[in-house]
Amino acid sequence: ALITYKSSTGTGGLKKHLLSCEKYSSLNAAQPTITTYYKKTKSAVPEKIKEEINNAYLEFVALDGNSFNTVSRTGFKQLIETVFKAGQSTADLQSFEVCDFLPHPTTVSRKVDRVYAFRKKQLIEWCNTLDSYVVVVDMWTEKYTGIHFCGASLRSLDSDFHLHLFSLGCKPYTLANQTAPNIRKFVDDLLADYNLSLNPNSFIVSDNEPKMLAALRGVNRVGCSDHYLNKILEHSFTAPKSDCIQVIQVFDIVKTLVANFRRSHRQDVFNIAYNELIDIFCGSHYHDFESIDKDLLQKICEFLQPFDETITILSDESQPTLHKVIPLRKFLIEHCVPKQEDLPGIKKLKQFLKKEIIDQWPIQNEHLLATLLHPRLRDFSGDQVLKHEAIQLLQSTIAIYTNSTNNNSSISNISSSSVSNICSSSSSISNICSSSSSISNTSSSSISYPSSSSSSISNTSTSSSSISNTSTSSSSISYTSSSSSSTTYASSSSPVDNFVTTKKSNVLSLCYDKPRTLKPVHDEVSLWLQTDFDMDIIHDDLLLFWRNKKDAFPNIAKIARKVLAIPAANTSVERQFSCSKIIIGDRRTRLGAEKLDKLIFLQKNLLPLKIMFDSKTVLTNELKRKADDIHEEDEDNNCTSKKLKFNEEYESLSDDYESEREN
Repeated sequence: ALITYKSSTGTGGLKKHLLSCEKYSSLNAAQPTITTYYKKTKSAVPEKIKEEINNAYLEFVALDGNSFNTVSRTGFKQLIETVFKAGQSTADLQSFEVCDFLPHPTTVSRKVDRVYAFRKKQLIEWCNTLDSYVVVVDMWTEKYTGIHFCGASLRSLDSDFHLHLFSLGCKPYTLANQTAPNIRKFVDDLLADYNLSLNPNSFIVSDNEPKMLAALRGVNRVGCSDHYLNKILEHSFTAPKSDCIQVIQVFDIVKTLVANFRRSHRQDVFNIAYNELIDIFCGSHYHDFESIDKDLLQKICEFLQPFDETITILSDESQPTLHKVIPLRKFLIEHCVPKQEDLPGIKKLKQFLKKEIIDQWPIQNEHLLATLLHPRLRDFSGDQVLKHEAIQLLQSTIAIYTNSTNNNSSISNISSSSVSNICSSSSSISNICSSSSSISNTSSSSISYPSSSSSSISNTSTSSSSISNTSTSSSSISYTSSSSSSTTYASSSSPVDNFVTTKKSNVLSLCYDKPRTLKPVHDEVSLWLQTDFDMDIIHDDLLLFWRNKKDAFPNIAKIARKVLAIPAANTSVERQFSCSKIIIGDRRTRLGAEKLDKLIFLQKNLLPLKIMFDSKTVLTNELKRKADDIHEEDEDNNCTSKKLKFNEEYESLSDDYESEREN
């Protein structure tokens, strides 16, 4: 039965339902009955103590203005656990005042400096062991204080394909202006602080603003895919040149109404929404609401859903994401193909977005290699041009490793300048054919590549560069039947058509290859292309896959360890900025920029560095503060039965405040 819920009656509507149930007191003989139940787990904490804690926490939230979810945060739990242990250890001793346990704010501030210096030393020690890494940078301005910040994070895959992500800080930008030479100098100085540099074995990911492009010219830079996509969407809803007049009008009205609604402080759930709209939207806002084309707005929301999911997928920090750029880019291009039943406004929006994605979202060499290194994306959704280009990039890079006598040979030779020299023979294939970049592989639209980037692909399209499935070039791999075994992306039953209804499948899973048959093996690249790995990759965990296959494909694994560490977006730094904004707040505007940098460093790196360096059996004493050396070792590591068992690395608090109290 369907029971109407009303705020005035609450759950009173169930009374009628209960009365009707009494008429059917006799149970059907076939009706299954529940005979066993889960036992209620009773809390070990007495109810009286738990109620006192709840009241104390309520006062903690109300009196100090803290958020309700403070209790669920890791740092707060550790604090409570430490205080609880302190209470147990001092239970048999003389009574203590609470203030005797709590440090002074000045002591905490100085402790931050000491812990930061200690953990930074550990991070520098780890950085000295890296042979390849990826730096992610971005710029941010705090509006309230007007301070400019430059954030940076570091990513690297170790020899066992474990991903490590650390923050290099959120540094206040101290140079005179944000010209390209100054930005480059600031980034170089920031990296030099950790004994790092933008060398041939490193990559850097940034947004695609002109100042960043100019500042990072000449290095292995990979553009942020989320930034490309966000800018494309922004232009479609704001730029007059997009010719999406109906969509822009709806967007402007909705934007105004949402802003008014958020300021009205009336965000309750409506019982009868339409009748209460007059109380929410008054005057011109109500007329604006009435003027919205509801059907068009609904279609816009449904159309933008794949874009939202794509941005979420590419923003993942826990797994490699660079290999997802090409298949998701092609998925969105196909998603933007106008259909006959589309509304006129949606058709114009699709046409504009399709053109902008092709022209303004370039494919770089690193994207090609990363896609080829995924066992379920090697066929590039049937795009043989991109597949052949990726194979040649992989071959040329392996040749560099093979011919080099130095194990630290640079992967930067995969850039377009090096690849063009290796693949300049008459049998080399131009990157793009007009037909290959279209959704149905027959369109005249071509994929756009950046012409000035050092790692971009040349955008020449000639009739002589069309690909034959049986290439006669000595440097290319023969893949005669790859077209038959590849997945044709545009088919009669397009996965995009069923996007909204197919909720169990991830967007990326729609781009996977079909199973392939084994062929005679000639070399490592051929073996990689012809082997079926459908049973080897679990839950799309690419790092686990390469951890298991690094011995079977040693040369390709070296490339995978460098390329797969590159993220598709610079989200890690943007999240640092979000944390910085929360830490600053309106109540902490006097917090120094340098102290903010240290707090962000500890927030992002403290737990990973503890896991990496801190031993479970041997406690370090490097933070023991003495007159001349705050890292002087202390041999007394044993705790008596009455001594508090705090983490001894942070055991010694500053004595400054204690001396102040005595005076």
